[in-house]
This record gives sequence, C-alpha cells and structure tokens, in this order.
Amino acid sequence: MINKFANINSLNKILSYLVALIPIILITGPFFSDLVVSFSSLIFLLLIIIKKKYKYFNNIFTYIFICLCFYYILRSIFAENIYLSLESSLFYFRFGIFSILIFYLLDNEKTFKNLFLYSLLFAFFILVVDGFIQFIFGYNILGIPYESNRISSFFGEEKILGSYLSRLFPILVALIFISDFNYKIKITLIIFNFILSDVLVYLSGERTAFIYLICSSILFILLLNKFILSRIIALSISLVIIFIITMNSPDVKNRMINKTINQINISTILSNKDNPKKERLFIFSIQHEVLYISSFKIFKDNILFGVGPKMFREICKKEKYQVKTDLDKSIDGCQTSPHNYYLQLLSETGIIGSLPIILFFLFIVFTFAKHIYLKFFLKKIYLSNFQIGLYIAIFITLFPFSPTGNFFNNYISIIHFIPLGFLIYSYKKDTVFN
Repeated sequence: MINKFANINSLNKILSYLVALIPIILITGPFFSDLVVSFSSLIFLLLIIIKKKYKYFNNIFTYIFICLCFYYILRSIFAENIYLSLESSLFYFRFGIFSILIFYLLDNEKTFKNLFLYSLLFAFFILVVDGFIQFIFGYNILGIPYESNRISSFFGEEKILGSYLSRLFPILVALIFISDFNYKIKITLIIFNFILSDVLVYLSGERTAFIYLICSSILFILLLNKFILSRIIALSISLVIIFIITMNSPDVKNRMINKTINQINISTILSNKDNPKKERLFIFSIQHEVLYISSFKIFKDNILFGVGPKMFREICKKEKYQVKTDLDKSIDGCQTSPHNYYLQLLSETGIIGSLPIILFFLFIVFTFAKHIYLKFFLKKIYLSNFQIGLYIAIFITLFPFSPTGNFFNNYISIIHFIPLGFLIYSYKKDTVFN
C-alpha cells in the first residue's frame, strides 16, 4: 500500500512537470505540444481509474464537453468524407481531459501553480529577449531572419509570436496574482510584462493579436479589483514606445499602418471602380468576405447539423458554394476554414454544435457585466483578479469579430483549454484570489 501511494505521488510529480512545461513546449510547435497533452491526458485517465477519483469529472464543464464531443464524432460519421472529418473530432476529447488534469494538479500538487507560472515567465522572457534581438539585429539567436516586416522569434515561418503572447498573456497575469511573490514584485512583473508584451505583439505584425491585446487591456482596466493604475501606466508607456518605433521604423509603419490603410483603400477602389456612387468596404479584406459568404451559404443548407468537422475545405469546392468576385479573379470562397470560429462551427456542426460555444461566450459577457455592476455600484467583488485574467483569456479566444484560424487545430486547441482548467479549480475550491 505504501509503495502504491509512493508511486502515485511520483506520477503526480511527473504529470506536474510535464504540464507545467507546456508553455515552453508550445514554442517548439504542434508536434511535441500535442504529444505531451495526449500522453499526460492518457496517464491521468489511468491514474483516475486506479485512485477512483471520478469526482474531478463531476462538473458541468465535463458533462457539456462530453456531449459536445459525442456530437462532433456522430456528425463526422455522417459526413461526406468520414475519415477526414474524424481527424478533427475522434480524439478532440483529449483537450477537455487536459483541462481537468490541470484542475487535478492544482488540487493535489501545491507546487504546480508556481511551476506553471515559472515556465510561462521563462517562455515570455526568452521570446521577448529573442524577439527584440531579431528586430534590432535582423536575426534572432538561431539565425532566423526578420522577414516581411514581422518579428517571429523561434516560431520562424509560422509567424505566430503575437498570437502566442496575446493569448497566454492574461493567464500569466492571472497566475502572478495568486503567486507567492510580494506586492512590489507582483507590480513590477505586471508592469514590465504588460509593456514588453504590448510592444512585441505590435512588432510581430499580427494585427489580430494586437487587437486581442488591446481588448484584454481595456477589460483589465475595467474589471481589475486592484492593480488598475499599473495597467494604465503600462499601457500609456507601451503606446508611447509603439509610436516612437512606428515613426522611426519604415518596416513596422508599412506593415501595421500603411498596409492596413492600403487594404481598406484597395477594397474601396475595387468595390466602386465600375460605379463610383456605390462605395463600400469589405469585412477585413476581399478574401475574408468571400470566405464568410461561402460558409454562410453552407450553413443555410445545413442549419441544424452542419456538414461535419473539418469539412468546410471540401464542401466549399462545390459550385453552388463558390463565391467569385469580379474585383479579383484569384480570390474565391474556399480555403481550409472560413477564418472565423463561429462561421466555421455553424457551417461544419450546425446550430446544435455551435450553441454551447455561443452560450459560453454570452455567459462570459454577462459575467463581466455583473462584475462591473457590483464593483462600481455596490462596491462588491464578484470575480477575483485571478478569475478575471482567466475569463479574459477565454473571451479574446472566443471573440467573434476578428479573423481566426481553424477551431479544431490541435495547437490552438491546447491554448484554448489551458485557462479552463485553472478556472474550474477557482470555482470548485471556492477560493477568492485578490
């Protein structure tokens, strides 16, 4: 019995270190990240069976998520290309298990939250240092060049540095709030990470990521119970630095300012070249708009159930869903995904598969509204700063009015599900972290 207990404790330690390393492993790309998530989730399931600790799955998140996974698999079975669709849906449940694993480790390993925080701080540190080296010297420490007016650091051609920083940043802030650091260290870490992340996300040239960061900044200022002044100061300093860099770097200005303006101008010119009286702008770009139209056409023909996970790329090839534009013959409404989570879910899984995600986003909006009302009018705390950071991380991920990647992408799904594990723990433990 003692040996069995010791082995379980050792297994907990191994899982704790594996999961805590995820922020660093994510920098290496999707392969090792997904491998660690899959392996640790499998070991965790075996551990739960051995210890009979099924209580960790006894929550509303698990019940809804299991139903959703079964629905996705069932819809894949009836898709036109079963095997292609099952690639996304068959093992999607591992991400939900990963969230519960985070909850379990927080509940059983006292050092886990600190390990995860240190890992995240280290990941941000090396990316910030390497990113600025790449910007200043033209190459990062691995010799990856600064190309296309965009900083990529260790991500290289993937160009997802901004996405990584903007999505994980609210989680970093949340963990700093519940860390064992004293008040002064917390303030210092928060201000420096705010400033450096703001500037580097801007330099990454990822406009969507920069929107996420601005959005999270506004929410932090509105929602935080403490540290509000530190965020305002950090944002002000960030904007000054960004302005100075933009004015002194033609590459950055061209990517973030000129290209954005030109894209709008080109859209306007193309849309009214035959009839100047009919001026209009496109949604983000011509390519985005035709994708959105194509996905909506597919949804209208498959309102309840959609066409199956990962099937947009196949169904959009059909002539009835093709969206051609005379403005640019090279553009059509067919790619691997519609580049919007909600349009992808509606077209691929229908209202049934989309509704839980939509309702969850609306729940977050309602939660924010309730917190603001209680905070400003009744002087009560509804959400802790820890929970605020986690909710913001999920909010920007599910924000409907921005271009996105593939909802079922393995790499991005890992980032989606990290804050959920911490959030479940914050409620199950009935703990308020200020």
